[in-house]
Amino acid sequence: MSRFNLYITRNVLTPGMDPSVYDPSGKQSQILVETDVLDTLMVPSSVRPVSANQVIGLDDRLGVLEGNLYEYEIYESISSGTTGVVSLPEGADIQFGQYPEGQDCIITETDTQGKPIDDIARTSAGVIITGTISEAGVYTLSAQPRKYPVALIYQVVVSAEEINNIPFSIILNQSRIQLYTGIIGGASVTQVR
Repeated sequence: MSRFNLYITRNVLTPGMDPSVYDPSGKQSQILVETDVLDTLMVPSSVRPVSANQVIGLDDRLGVLEGNLYEYEIYESISSGTTGVVSLPEGADIQFGQYPEGQDCIITETDTQGKPIDDIARTSAGVIITGTISEAGVYTLSAQPRKYPVALIYQVVVSAEEINNIPFSIILNQSRIQLYTGIIGGASVTQVR
């Protein structure tokens, strides 16, 4: 008979679980699976609730989920001036060249609540305002807008682990960039969408 213990991270204390292994941070918790009963009953591995192979698959699948990247279109409200620094969310990388003509960001007018609208910002002479943004989040507008505030819209990429660093209030669009990681024929492979 074989016997093994399976440990799965959980941050919920369930009846029958050993309280000494409960960790509210979710780093350590225990679910004990004893396979000797299943072996004695000769239950086929295909219908067992958990097996060693499924545990390996679960780890792989969690790794894939954690490896997913998410692309967000976010904005920063600019209330004065033509230069400054955006509040770049922790763990986020700015994506460059995502807008027409290879622009890194776009500058729009805002509604009465300071949210971006579909009107491109212009100078008092009606000239379209463009912007640049650096990897560190330093931005420059091509001219002074006819009215403030304006919105500087740009795109960032974050890992699944960093999603919560982006305030919901500044998100305009979101998409997932799937990252496949695995072993094929003994070679480690990583492939992005």
